[in-house]
Amino acid sequence: FWRCGFGDLHVRVWGPDAGRRRQPPLVCLHQNPRSSRDFARLAPALATDRLVCAVDTPGCGDSDGPDAPPSIAALALALDEALQDPVSRLAGQAVDLFGQHTGATIALELAALRPARVRRLALLGIPFVEPALREDLGLADEECLARFADALRAAPRSAWAFDAVFRYRFEERLALVRQPTLVIVVNELIAANSRAAAARLAAATVREMPDLDGRALDSAPEALAATLREFLDA
Repeated sequence: FWRCGFGDLHVRVWGPDAGRRRQPPLVCLHQNPRSSRDFARLAPALATDRLVCAVDTPGCGDSDGPDAPPSIAALALALDEALQDPVSRLAGQAVDLFGQHTGATIALELAALRPARVRRLALLGIPFVEPALREDLGLADEECLARFADALRAAPRSAWAFDAVFRYRFEERLALVRQPTLVIVVNELIAANSRAAAARLAAATVREMPDLDGRALDSAPEALAATLREFLDA
């Protein structure tokens, strides 16, 4: 466990002995309301020469959570605080981030808030919706949130991260991310959203993987690991 303002963050860790770690640490962030267990098949394929840490984000998995709906910035700052916990042994190091959906949003915000802490970003699915498109749909923020909450009711707080994503000002925050960023686009509903977000990033590389879908972490970990390693090791 690593400590942050919300309490304990549960972390799964893979990697070789310190003497065989030749690449920067990789921190993985899952989609809401899942857990770090999502990376159990991918992480070992990447952890041969680097430390791979998969975090249960606040309120998910075995991590403590907030008492009220947090913002994406609050979640990113909690992660940053946890990375500085002496237990993590990552304090003062720049890390690479890999996030899916909600995890991708938190990763983007941490890169914007703490650019010196983040070396490279890899993102699998970015839930970006331009304000104009939301207006065209004729849905208020509250209705969008209600539809997402209906889809997933795994826990009383499961809708909080969706609330944070819908209120996140992607159009402003993406412009602040300057790190090299890999955007992996698979066959899923938000594929077009990911491409739109990539177009707003200063240093984005888009990798189209249409043979994979949103279950790629489980169904094709080797293919994802090869793509990530090619980018992260460049």
